[in-house]
Amino acid sequence: MIYLAIAISFLATISIYPFFIKYLKAKSAGVSTKWYERQEQNEKNGTPVMGGLVFLAVALVVAIVLGLGTNTLTEMYPLIVATIGFGFIGLVDDIEKIIPDDASRNSFVLRFSDFFKKRAEKKGYDWGKGLTPPAKLTLQITFSAISAALVLVYAPHSSFNLIFTLIYFAFSLVWILGFSNATNITDGLDGLLTSLSIFSFLAFVFVIAKSPDAQQHLGLMYFDLLLITSLLAFLFFNKPKAQIFMGDTGSLALGALLAVNSLVIQ
Repeated sequence: MIYLAIAISFLATISIYPFFIKYLKAKSAGVSTKWYERQEQNEKNGTPVMGGLVFLAVALVVAIVLGLGTNTLTEMYPLIVATIGFGFIGLVDDIEKIIPDDASRNSFVLRFSDFFKKRAEKKGYDWGKGLTPPAKLTLQITFSAISAALVLVYAPHSSFNLIFTLIYFAFSLVWILGFSNATNITDGLDGLLTSLSIFSFLAFVFVIAKSPDAQQHLGLMYFDLLLITSLLAFLFFNKPKAQIFMGDTGSLALGALLAVNSLVIQ
């Protein structure tokens, strides 16, 4: 069943991107000169962002179906929350950075962002385009905390006493938060973060496969394999010269997923 899921993940991802890229170009949803000031990077202007939305969505949907079919969904809960939570934060940030100033703001995503912007403006702050830094950090801390709690509840661990559990929870929160921002910073060159993430998740798959507790982490390994497959399909469009970038939608979620992986397998 896992082989069929991998095939579906790759074929679905590589089939969707041409239409997704065309749609984003029609909406002028590309990076602006404000993102790339250096002369040698001007060729990136107009390249669509938010590419992470497709490979995350495909991997997530196929993983949930596979998890239900193989009874491995429980261990995927921290990964699912990290994917949805950090992907949502990045999506809001990406949309805010590329949307024209005179565009309609009736969608849920933009109204959500406006809630934080209005609070910042009342205090005299003007953070420019994108989510305000306080709002972005608050959301990241929130989803880091939820993911860390789910790791403690659903992932196989040794019995912890209360004090150690609290320390481990605090460490996990900071760990996830730090990883998500680290990968976000890394996402700057065509194909760089995509290729690094593929090798990173492959390393986790190898560690799990060679572990004596491999059966306890099948859900994690399945999720990683599906994500790797979707990233390989995305790399066809993200390699130099990139036709699309993953944006914060992909980079924030990938960092959180790497952190959650390391916490689950200890």
